[in-house]
Amino acid sequence: MSILSAFSRRSAGAITGRDVWGDDWITARRTASGARVDQDSALRMIAVYFCVSLISDVISTLPIDTYRKVKGGRDAIPNPLWLDQPNTEMTSVDFWHRVLASMLLDGNAYIYVRRTDSGSVLDLTPVHPGLVTPYRWNGKLTYVVGADANGSPLPPGAAILTPRELLHIPAFVRPGDLKGLSPIEVAREAIGLGVTMEEYGARFFAQGATVSGVIQSPNALEPTQAEIMARSFAARHSGAHKSHLPAVLTAGSTWQPITVPNDQAQFLDSRRFTKTEIGNLYRIPGYLLDPQVSSTWGTGIEEQNRMLVDLTFNPWLVRIETAISQRLLARPQFAKFNLDALLRGRTLDRYQSHQIGISAGFLTVNEARAREDLPPIDGGDEMKAPAAPVPPPAAPAADQPAADQPAADDSTGENQNGN
Repeated sequence: MSILSAFSRRSAGAITGRDVWGDDWITARRTASGARVDQDSALRMIAVYFCVSLISDVISTLPIDTYRKVKGGRDAIPNPLWLDQPNTEMTSVDFWHRVLASMLLDGNAYIYVRRTDSGSVLDLTPVHPGLVTPYRWNGKLTYVVGADANGSPLPPGAAILTPRELLHIPAFVRPGDLKGLSPIEVAREAIGLGVTMEEYGARFFAQGATVSGVIQSPNALEPTQAEIMARSFAARHSGAHKSHLPAVLTAGSTWQPITVPNDQAQFLDSRRFTKTEIGNLYRIPGYLLDPQVSSTWGTGIEEQNRMLVDLTFNPWLVRIETAISQRLLARPQFAKFNLDALLRGRTLDRYQSHQIGISAGFLTVNEARAREDLPPIDGGDEMKAPAAPVPPPAAPAADQPAADQPAADDSTGENQNGN
């Protein structure tokens, strides 16, 4: 049974598939720059699309595992079926990508949870956040699915769901609020400025009468003569292979280049600054958005990847892991995304760390092979006893000289010559 049929059972009408994951429901308001910004128009800006797709793609393609807490650690257990395939129409990558996109654009993700009569989870379906309005009814949190964002009376086809039926994963939530803040709403003016500048740049090149220079002639030229001179000059100097050929102008004519005005040159810097602001919104370093920006996130690729995981990906991962573990899994079970693929260093560094762990007695051969996506081997689960530490060399006795030093002279400080 899909989410649509479930809603139909509890309401007078049916919610269409377009309502479940359809067009943007946020009203596009005009910003101070003149652009109208909503989730749809914001995604047309390359910087926003890049940040949202980067975070969504990376997290949705990570493997997710299930564990059981035990004394002194954890044990891996098989994943429930709904975790490997949330529903019959979506793969796990498709499902988590939609959940992340919803959180990154709207600040909220809503997942309809279909359960058996005994309460076990059957499947999960993402719901468009524009369809959901959370509110408290007699002190209990309730979700109206199908009502508009301002909480008007229920239209035909709306349903009222409990937190057990609708899993809500918010992003940035202020105290007292029931919904997370939309990053697009918070950064509406910055995004609107970027959209306006992109439109200005497109119109500048499409409609602007901008030329690289002019040929100035001291004599009055007939239209035909001017056209011949212009075509002759362009034929000889247009193109990369002809850009450095010497120019020969007759009849006292001169070439006057035209430079880009300062306000148009500053336009490029403004666009770069807007990209940086949007990168700050999603904690994406500027060097990923603009190749001309130098990296300040570490000196090596491994260090940069680790900081990207810690500062950018991990907060979103923990939100999802916590929601799944506390709302969908039976305690003491919990879910966790596998970050090993993102945090892997160089091959030599990994192999050396495996060797140290095996020699120290806290890592088995099969555990090291599992980290490298290799199958286990016979006898690889045996824990190797830590090597006994080598004792330091004994210090020489106080009345005996060291082996590499001559014995002290028993005389009263006189040398062998008696001086």
